[in-house]
Order: sequence, then C-alpha cells, then structure tokens
Amino acid sequence: MKKNFIFGLVSLLVVILMFAFVYFLFFKDSVNDSVETSALITEFDQLVQDNPELQSFVDEIEKWESKQAEDPERVETFNTLGMAWKSLGDRTKDDRHYERALEVYKEGIERTDGKNTLFLKNAAAMSKYLKRYEDVEGFYLSAIEVAPGEQATYIELAELYEYQLKKNSEEIISLLDSGIERAVISSIIQSHKQRYLNRSQNNN
Repeated sequence: MKKNFIFGLVSLLVVILMFAFVYFLFFKDSVNDSVETSALITEFDQLVQDNPELQSFVDEIEKWESKQAEDPERVETFNTLGMAWKSLGDRTKDDRHYERALEVYKEGIERTDGKNTLFLKNAAAMSKYLKRYEDVEGFYLSAIEVAPGEQATYIELAELYEYQLKKNSEEIISLLDSGIERAVISSIIQSHKQRYLNRSQNNN
C-alpha cells in the first residue's frame, strides 16, 4: 500500500511538472510582457514627478491599457494604445516605451491574422526606431503582400534598402519596378525610381 501511495504521489508530481512546462512554453512571452508593462507603469509616478509635462501622455497610456485589458478582442484599441506608447517614447527617448508600442502592434497583427497593413506598417516604424532593420523589411514585405496596390510601402522599403540595409541597385530597382507594375497609382514610385537612378549615376 505504501508503494502504491508513493507511485501515486510521483505520478501526480510528474503531471504537475508537465503542466508547468507546457504553460511556460506557450505563455511565458505573454507573462513576461505583462510583467515588463507593469514595471513600466509603476515608474510613471516618478517619471511625471520629474517631468510634469508628461502627465497627459501617461494618462492616455493608462486609459488605453485599461480599455485593452477590459476588451482584448477590440483590435482598434491596439492601434490607439501603440500610438500612446510611441508618443511617450518620442518625448522620453526611452527605447522601452518604443518596445511596448511594438509589442502592442505585434499583438494587433496576431489578432488580425497579419492582414492589417496599419499594424504591419506601425510595427515596421517601431522596429526602425529600434534599429531592427531586418524586422522592418519583414513587416514591409508582409504589408505589400496584403495590399500590393499601396505605393507608399514600396518607397518606404526602397529607402530602407538604400540607406539602412545597403542593398545593391539591382534589388532596389527590382522592388520599385514591382511597385510600378502592381500599384494602383504608380506615379510617385516612378518619380522615386528616377531620383534613385540620378543619385546612382552621380555617385559613380
């Protein structure tokens, strides 16, 4: 009977450990994000005490964090909340505020199955602030797949290729030609391509 008791106890412990492992594996990112966000919010009192002009930005974040927690299925909230964190980051120059904005936009991307170009392009912008240029490229390419007729995305990606990723001229021209072919209105892409060709000739 003692052996059965020990066996049962060991079995129960194994099951508990398995559940703990599965929880850690699948939910650790969201838990970490929640903890990090809570840590940022707890710093707000000191931040406002040192910088009273930031009170309205902090109030906006707290309002939209609360709304997002109350109704996490309402995707419109993610864009407003992300913009609130970005606005604070623009003034504090604290990368953690941009990080939080990026997290919000990425959650919006997940909840819209990657089909919302606003979330994709906002995530690209935040990644650019954080100098994660390969991630920026990925977000822009996804945005083009969702909305191939939007010419601004081709130009933004071409500028990333030219100035940050230092891609060769063949890749940049290929991208712009693709935009000229696929965009609903391509006049701005054509002008951008011509200016790029002029710069390339002047640099040679």
